[in-house]
Amino acid sequence: MPIKKELKFQKCGSCQTEITNAVAVLAFGDVLHHTCFKCVACNQWLRAGEEYTKTKDVIMCMECMKKQEKDACAGCKRELNDRVVVAMNSRWHFNCFVCSTCRRPLADVGYFLVNANPFCSEHFWQLQGHLRITKL
Repeated sequence: MPIKKELKFQKCGSCQTEITNAVAVLAFGDVLHHTCFKCVACNQWLRAGEEYTKTKDVIMCMECMKKQEKDACAGCKRELNDRVVVAMNSRWHFNCFVCSTCRRPLADVGYFLVNANPFCSEHFWQLQGHLRITKL
């Protein structure tokens, strides 16, 4: 005698509707309709074997991700405007490139790096008094 089994369909991690067919994609722990598995920036479907990433709960192709990173502030990750500070091999908003201690903008005053963190001269020299320097 055949056993009847109720099928419970999973909801798509993108559009939140039920996945009722056998064609689905598993990405970052979410099951998606194959038609929902696309880059949010360029709206192109992603294919098997294609590189993609998930950031802020959205899926992007690597090409769009690289473009977005290039056009984003290294501090706040938002889109850059006209006034850009180039420092530490990155691009920043003027008000995002700041001293790690006092948060004062560093673009017009210069900066010192300690463990890849920028400091104004005042806080750099204060920090130097607390650092232990060992000769090798």
